[in-house]
This record gives sequence, C-alpha cells and structure tokens, in this order.
Amino acid sequence: MKRLIITITSCFVVLISNSQEYFQQKVDTYIDVELDDENHILRGFEKMVYYNNSSFTLDKIIIHLWPNAYKNSNTNLAKQKYSDGSISFKYADSIDLGYIDSLDFKVNGDKVKWQFLNEQVDISELYLTKPLNPGDSITITTPFRVKIPSGKFSRLGHIGQSYQITQWFAKPAVFDKNGWHPMSYLDQGEFYSEFGNYDVSITVPKNYILMATGDLQNEEELEFLNEKAELTSQLIKENNLPVRDSFGRKDMSFPKSSVEKKTLRFVQKNVHDFAWFTDKRYHVLKGELNVNNRKITSWALFTNNEAKLWRRSIEYINDATRYFSKWVGEYPYNHVTAVDGTISAGGGMEYPNITVIGSSGDSKSLETVIVHEVGHNWYYGILGSNERDNAWMDEGLNTYIEIRYMEEKYPNGYFRKKDSTQNESRGISLNISLEEKELQHIAYQFNASRNYDQPLKMGSKDFTQMNYGAMVYCKTGIGFHYLKAYLGEELFDNCMNEYFKQWKFKHPNPDNIKAVFETVSNENLDWFFEDYIKTTKKTDYSFKKVSKINDLEYLIKLKNVTGYKSPIPIQIINDSNEIISEKWINGFKKDTTFVYKTSVKPSRIAIDYDVITTDYNYKNHMARASGIFKFYKPIKFKFLPISINNNKENLIYYSPVIAGNAYDKTMVGLALYNSSINDKKVEWLINPLYGFGSKKLVGSGKIQTNINNNRLFPRIELGYKIRSYNNEYDFLYKKQRWIKQEIFTDLRFKSKNLRSSPFQNITIRTIKVDDFGPDGTFISPPEARRKTAYYGEIEYNLKSRQILKPKELKLNYIYGINEYTNLVNCLQLTSKIEKSYNKSSNKIRWRFFAGFHFNQDISKQYSFYLSGKNGRTDYLYDNIYLGRNSSNQEYLFSRQNDNSYGGFKVINTTLRSNNWMISNNFKIDIPKIPIGIFTDFGIFKSNTLENKIKLEYNAGIFTSIVVNEEIIGIYLPILYSENIGESLNNFKVLQRINFIFNLKSINPFTIKKTIKP
Repeated sequence: MKRLIITITSCFVVLISNSQEYFQQKVDTYIDVELDDENHILRGFEKMVYYNNSSFTLDKIIIHLWPNAYKNSNTNLAKQKYSDGSISFKYADSIDLGYIDSLDFKVNGDKVKWQFLNEQVDISELYLTKPLNPGDSITITTPFRVKIPSGKFSRLGHIGQSYQITQWFAKPAVFDKNGWHPMSYLDQGEFYSEFGNYDVSITVPKNYILMATGDLQNEEELEFLNEKAELTSQLIKENNLPVRDSFGRKDMSFPKSSVEKKTLRFVQKNVHDFAWFTDKRYHVLKGELNVNNRKITSWALFTNNEAKLWRRSIEYINDATRYFSKWVGEYPYNHVTAVDGTISAGGGMEYPNITVIGSSGDSKSLETVIVHEVGHNWYYGILGSNERDNAWMDEGLNTYIEIRYMEEKYPNGYFRKKDSTQNESRGISLNISLEEKELQHIAYQFNASRNYDQPLKMGSKDFTQMNYGAMVYCKTGIGFHYLKAYLGEELFDNCMNEYFKQWKFKHPNPDNIKAVFETVSNENLDWFFEDYIKTTKKTDYSFKKVSKINDLEYLIKLKNVTGYKSPIPIQIINDSNEIISEKWINGFKKDTTFVYKTSVKPSRIAIDYDVITTDYNYKNHMARASGIFKFYKPIKFKFLPISINNNKENLIYYSPVIAGNAYDKTMVGLALYNSSINDKKVEWLINPLYGFGSKKLVGSGKIQTNINNNRLFPRIELGYKIRSYNNEYDFLYKKQRWIKQEIFTDLRFKSKNLRSSPFQNITIRTIKVDDFGPDGTFISPPEARRKTAYYGEIEYNLKSRQILKPKELKLNYIYGINEYTNLVNCLQLTSKIEKSYNKSSNKIRWRFFAGFHFNQDISKQYSFYLSGKNGRTDYLYDNIYLGRNSSNQEYLFSRQNDNSYGGFKVINTTLRSNNWMISNNFKIDIPKIPIGIFTDFGIFKSNTLENKIKLEYNAGIFTSIVVNEEIIGIYLPILYSENIGESLNNFKVLQRINFIFNLKSINPFTIKKTIKP
C-alpha cells in the first residue's frame, strides 16, 4: 500500500511539474575515503546536503548506487554489454566484479528505510520519515565500502594498482520539472546529475601520484607534484622517456606501496560529479595558460606506456582550453587535467576538471582525444544536459569543436608523424590522408546512405553501437558546422556564447539551445533543430537546369531530391578553381528557380563546392557555365574508395584481382567500380579477368540502383548481374563457357527498433543460365550441347540483431524451366541458432533444414542432397567452386560443398530425394583448441524404387574460420550410418575430408552490405 501511495504521488508530481518554471536542485557532497590497494577496496563516509529548490514536497530521494552495476551478470550494464557482443562481464570471475555495500543511510541523524528501485541494484529509493518541503534541505549520511572492479569492463576499475575511481559513491538522481531521472549505469549512455559543491579527502599510500576533480588543498602535495613535473621535463629534455627496464622494455611495473599514508583534500564548487585517478608510475607535466587575464593550471599525468606521445600533452590541453573558452565560454575552474589511464569504455572519458585517456597509438589520435575530452568540461560539465536522453548535446557539440580545432590549428592539414606505437611494434602503418571533418562525414554517410541512420533525438541506449558514434558524434559535429556556415561564423559564435552565458551550471535541453540560437540569429531554424536533429531527413540537392542569360547572369533550376527543406549554398567558380561568390538558397520542397547575378564571368557553377553541408549525393552538383555538356565532371581513377569529396570529379576506383579455378587456372584482371564507403544511388562493377588455362576473357559485372524511403521498405535495391567462367564435364574433354545473368530486387523491411528488432528482407530473382552438357547421343566422345535454363526465386530472410545469440530463418521458393519442361519446383526452410557458452566465445551451433519438391519428376541435378550442394548441383551458379564439375572424390576440389540442403559434412551423391528431406546439424567448439565436434541427423524419402524413408547420421571433427559466416571449414567424418559408409569406406582417411570455401563471405562488397548498423 505504501508503494502504491508513493507511485501515485510521484505521478502527480510529474503531471503538475510540466507547468512549472525552471528550477534546479542542489547537492553538496562531503566524502572521506581510503584506498586499500592490496584488496582493491574503498572504505569511506559520505555526507550529502540536499536542497529542495522546487515547489514540490518530496517524500523520497532516489539515489544512484552505480558501483553495483558491476555486481553480477543481471545488471543493466551486464545486459547491455552482452547485447553488444561482449562476454567478458557475463563470465567474469568474482574477483573481477565490483559493488558498493555497508550502506547505512540516515537523514538528519535518523535511520531511514531504503530499497532498490524495481530490483535494480544500482538505483535505490530512500524514504523520508518527514517530508522535505520547498526551500528546505536535509543532510543524508552513510558509511560505504566499494569493491573496485577490474578496469577491463568499463569506467570504474583498476588494472593492477592503477586506479580510475569514477561513479563510485552514492549520488542522488536529478529531480527537475519532469520528475525524477533514475538511470542505471551503462556503457553506452552517460549521466545526468545535480550541481553542487564537493569537499573530498582521499587517503592513499604516500608514493601514489593522484589527481582529481577540484583544487588540491595540500601545499606539501603540490610541491611534490611540482618536483615530479621538473623531473619529467628533465627526462624529456634528455630524451630518456619512456623509462626502460634492464631488458630495454618500457617499465610498466608497479613500485611497492609505501607503508606511510597521506590524505589529500580536494574542494570544488559548481560541479555535478567527482572523479579521481591514482598510480605510482605516473610522470607529471605542468603548464599554465591565461584566459581573460585569469591563470589556469594544466596538468598531464602519464605512464611509460605512451610517454613519447604525451610530451606535447600540455600543449594539447592548453590549446583545447583556449579554443573552447573562445568559441563557447570562459573556463571557470582553476585547473584542467588529463591522465593516461586504463579506460575500457572508449578512447577517453570526461569528468569535471579532469579527463582520462586510453591508449592512442599516435600523436594525432592523442591530441584529438584530449581535445574532445577536455571539451567535455563545457558540454556536460558546465552545460549539464541530460546525456542519457540527448547525447548529441555533449558528444556531438564536442565533436563540432574538435573538428573546428583541427581546422584552425592545422589549416593545411595535420602532418602525421612517424611516432605511432603501431609503427614501433609492427614496423608498418597505413597512413591515409583524411582530415577530421572528412572522417566525420564518412562515418555519418556510411549508415545514412544505407538508410540505417537514426534520429539524434532519442535515448542513448536505443542507438546501435555504430550509430552511437556515427550519429551522436559525427552527424551532430558536421551538422553544427553546416549551421555555422549558414549563419556565418561571427553570428554562430555569438549564439553559442549566449547559450553558454544563459545555461552555464544548469541543465539545458534541446528546446533551450534552439531558443537561444533563434533569438540571437533572428532566424527560423526548424530545418536544423526540428528536422536535422529529430528526424533522419537528408539533404540532397542537384542542378536540374543551368542556362546562361549573359556572361554575368544565369538562370538556375534546383531540384530537391528528398524534400528536406535545408538551406544550400550555390557558388561561382573561376578558372583557378576558386570560389568568387556564394549565395545561400533557403530550403524548398521540390524545385526552385532563380537568377544568379555575378560580377565576374564564371567557369563553373557549383552546389556546396567545399562540402560544408551534409548532402551525401553529389550527382549534378557541378555545372559548366557554357558548353553543351553542362554537368560533365572529369573522371579520376583512385585506388582506395575512402574519399567523400567527389564534387569535383567522377571517381572510378580500381583494384588488381588475382583468382583461380580448375579450368581457367590462374586468372588476373582489374576490378573497376564506383562504390565507395557510402552507398551511391547507382553503383556498378566491372571485373574482367584473363584465364591463363582457358586463354579466354572471363569475369563478372554488376549494376544496381539503391532507393531509400521511409515506407514499409526503407531500402530497395534493383539490379542486374552477370558472371561467366569456363567449365569442363568429365566426359567432355574441352572447356566450355557458362554464363549466368540475373535480375534482382531486394526489399528490406522497416525495423521498429534498429538496435533490437530483427532484420527482415525479401529477395526476388530472375535468372538465366547458359551452360552446356553432353549432347545425349551415343557418339564417343560426346559433343557438347548448349543448354539454357530460366529460374525464378523468392526468398524471405529473418535475422536477429543479437551478436552472441544470433538466430536466422530463411524461406525460399524456386521454380525453373527450360524450353522443354519444368526443371524444379521446390520450397525450402532453413533456420540457424548459435550461442556462446564460455568466456572464450566457444559456440554451440544448430541448423535445421526442411525441403519439399512439388514436382518429383526432376533430374538428379535438382534433388535435395543429404550432403548439400556441390559444384555439379549448384544449378543457380550462386557459389564459387574451385572445381565445379569434378566428380572424382580422390581429387581435392571435388570435395567442396556449401552447407546447404541436408548439410551433412560428407560427400555422397547417392543419398538424395526428389520428394522431401529434413535434417538437423549440430556443431560445438572444443575449448582451448581450434577443433570442434559435429553431428548430423537426416530423414528423407529416397529415390529408390521402393521410395523408402531413410534415416542417416554422421559425426566427426572439424576446424573452421568464421567471420560472420563460415569462410573455411574442414570436416572429417568418423562415425556414420551404413549407407554413408558404403561410399566412404573405399577412401583413405584424408580422402574422406570435405571442405567449405566460402569466397562470397570475404568479398569486400558483401562484407560492406552485411555490416550491422
């Protein structure tokens, strides 16, 4: 009953609060804590003074207990990590887990009742014995003990005696006009906490080096840090970093902890979190900078791990602080610090005044991450938006400044030095010249061009892993650059500065930032804050017509392909490829026509010449001012398909290809294609090859169009494929060419939730196969006769999004004819399930097949085979076989199959059915060795005169290489039924081996299409 009353009261509070003016609670926190570095435990006492600045009377306080997220495999953190494909937490040893306990909450000195919220162990409800009235405050106290988890899981943890102590104490949830905001600790999804003042005393062994949120109050410790900084500077000057051990390796050993201890006190006002980091191995660098005549101290703490990269870390910290202070607002605290840590939740993680940085690899990566994480002092720290609900307001805005920082500091591009740890450890490095904004464009466009993007205005936990980076970070980052270009830099900076001024030390939401930008700019920015942020609408403009009126006037007709009414810049380009004038056109629904007047005769007219918008389709973006081929762009050949800026050229990518089979022998050629990282509306591929065995030209080609929309089928692919190689039948001692042509349609169903809903699609194919075979006469040797067959197929696929427990169902119907008869008319159902069963990701796999022929009067090429299809029975020519028509089992290439039909891991051409077949296939990996056990069971109606129903089995060992799908599998049957034994017992053991060689799975274009969004 009490729970019911509390629930009703909470609902009433939320309803009433929607009409309230902005208010903000305050929490002052005082903590005394001691580190036990032998047992990796914190023991302490916490006092919170909670101020109720709302107009509501509160009868409870919701308090986060985030260390409990590491307690077991049933927490929301554990479930999210498992959903994302990580099993380290699920199968973790108890010694690696963490928790908070020994809690004894008191309010104003009186013990109070508390319980976990909805059985979530990292959120608690503390029930007040006396209501907390508006304007009043209460003091909450509790002792606590934290078992520090392993640092390999997430943000809180330790690696050896290196400690990152974050989200480590009991902390009230935010209460605002929308009510309470309880949230479990998650990897993907950050935080939302109340502002207040912190006073924290930390006791550690004396030889630890420690930095934290807040100003250090111990003069003796400041002197110690200054001495460490002088020593580190001397080591850099003498080129003695990193410090190495007696074997010449980087010294990463931990010194023995001092018996003597020290207590360090840190004090900070106006922050909403407190974190600290400590390690006995830290080197220290110190710097300072002036912001508006106020001195700020900068600190960098790092180990020998990447010591060479950290030599310039103070420069990165200072530059980031200057730029953010200029472009956002003045940094209000006394120090800004970056530490080299053991973070497991990405490249870096931010806390007030201090940020932890993971391994970087090279100087550009380190600078980029330091800039981004230092920037979180503004976006998250000072402007305390709800990161869980609106991650774009901190991660995305930070990425915008990160891009601008790199462009401002390195206007001619960043020169990547040969200082990467990859170079040092492997001797090689692939340095691709891509600047910061281009990288963000590519990341956004990859999923956006596949119509897998998600709107920015959604909760962090609902994004796919890829979209959390590509949308939250990248789309927002390039989007605010788009907005800056539209408004102009000065006006944009005025908007951002005013946003900071109005909302510093508060909790702004999307409506607040929109209101500031619209008020300051005097512009309606719905196209950005309503459409770009809240939807997946995409910019796509093109020239429809460009007509010359005279040398200085041009009639321009623009087409809006998607209907998203975003503004677009039109530029006049001279013969030197310079922009001589620019005009922004406000968004329109479909088409618009206008006259562009210029003072100089142009060479070309361009849409978004420097790629400052988020337009991802560059067709007809460039028009010649005069001439008959107005929209012609020069062709440029390029090896790697990574660039996005093809406004200026039509890019054709090339790649040398080496292939081979038993008939054409070694084949060499060149693949020419226009597909890049992002999908294009029309994509094509030509792959001619020369076969040295057949001495003929063979190869493949493809053209398809990709249609994106927001209806039932958000992605439609229509296309044509052709493949042609040589083949040889056993009794035809002459190579002949086969040709497969295919027209296909692929329809992808709309997903309710892109992160969790299953993937569904329907593929419709019409196929023509020109093949050959013996002419059927009794003349020896027989002559080859050309055969043409036509097939139709419709296939439905259903695949789960789960990484560690993938499930798949496929239903397909095939119909085939030639000029004389019906060839095949069958229905097939295939399902697959697999599950990881230990921390080494060893798997159990199950496959089920059921097939039925509506027409039993068919040739053996179309039968269901217990051992699946091989080259001779792959009548649709879907797979790649090294020896397609070889039937001699002593010949290795003849023992290749494709795990279809019955899926038996044995080559047998006698066990087949023209009626029906059902089979089950099981595989289990053996831990610690690259070998597994397989077993197959099948039942089918045979093709013998008696039409008997046969039951067969097969078992053995296998080894395989799997990347999404099985690429290579080698199978040795050991135990099998009598009918299988009749054929296998005639062969030596090694001749019983059959294999799967799935070349389609390693095709780069297949890999790209199957990458999860």
